[in-house]
Amino acid sequence: MKDLARCPFCGFEDGEVGYLPGGGGYYYVHCNCCECRGPTCPTQDRAVNAWNKLNEELMAYIDRLEDKTAYDDESLEKLFGRPIFLRSV
Repeated sequence: MKDLARCPFCGFEDGEVGYLPGGGGYYYVHCNCCECRGPTCPTQDRAVNAWNKLNEELMAYIDRLEDKTAYDDESLEKLFGRPIFLRSV
C-alpha cells in the first residue's frame, strides 16, 4: 500500500484507512485532525490512491492561485465559454 499524503484540507499528516462494513464493505481515508473523509472505494489501495489524488489536485490548484494563474482569461474561457461581449455576431 502507498504512503498516505497529508490531509488536503488541514495539512495534518496522521490519516488512517477506515472500513465501512455493510453493502459489500468499502474503504476510505479519514483525517484524525479535521475529521474529513476521502472517497469510499472497494479496496484499500484505491482509497489511498483517491485520497492522494485529491491532495495532488488541491495542491496544484493552490499553486495556481498563488501564481495568480488560476483565473487567467484562457482558464475562465475553458470553464465558462467566451464572454458574450467578445463573441462574433
